[in-house]
Amino acid sequence: MRLLGETVSGSIEVNGSTLLVAAGRKGNTAGLGLDAAGIAVTAAGIAVDASLRTANRRVYAIGDAAGGLQFTHAANYHASLVLREILFRLPARENRDIVPRATFTDPEIASVGLGEEDARACYGQVEVLRWSYADNDRAQAERSTGGLIKIIAGKRGKILGVGIVGAGAAEMLNMWSVMISNGQSLRHVRKAIVPYPTMTEIGKRAVIAYYTPLTRTPFVRAIIRLLRRFG
Repeated sequence: MRLLGETVSGSIEVNGSTLLVAAGRKGNTAGLGLDAAGIAVTAAGIAVDASLRTANRRVYAIGDAAGGLQFTHAANYHASLVLREILFRLPARENRDIVPRATFTDPEIASVGLGEEDARACYGQVEVLRWSYADNDRAQAERSTGGLIKIIAGKRGKILGVGIVGAGAAEMLNMWSVMISNGQSLRHVRKAIVPYPTMTEIGKRAVIAYYTPLTRTPFVRAIIRLLRRFG
């Protein structure tokens, strides 16, 4: 199969055997009379602010209708924010950095938080940790060794973003989603005990690798030598 296309950089030619069309989706807002209500609509969907209000302050838009992150769980998140404002008059603002993203292909692709490029732009120097599925006993037993986890950490090990590619990636991401939502760091993962053998150990091993060099510093080695004198 030979395909020709145009990009901002010029013409391209792609050769392959399979074509995947991922056109996405768009909320159906036609026929709702949004113009009459003073509600602005863009190419992505209904325009909203951080609190999901439209140009008409009495109307909110959530989920696919508002464009942006088009996941079912994102719509649930939006609904909880809007209900908080409407029922309890509490301020609520969308934070897309804590919304997990998952693509249920084979292998699965899942991520939450900032990517490496965005993390560097926001925080400067960051640590990037990786661990392969191939080094996990459960993955070896199930013959699902293709994949890896990538963890991006900032100052003092704060977890800024996590990406996983491999079997069960979306399920494994749940723990990381909770940690990023609560601003936790690598030390919280280091102290956790995970069941063996599970895929979750892949993330734990990546975090342990982050702390391993600390055991080789002259100060730590001096402390160890001192403790040895006391038996």
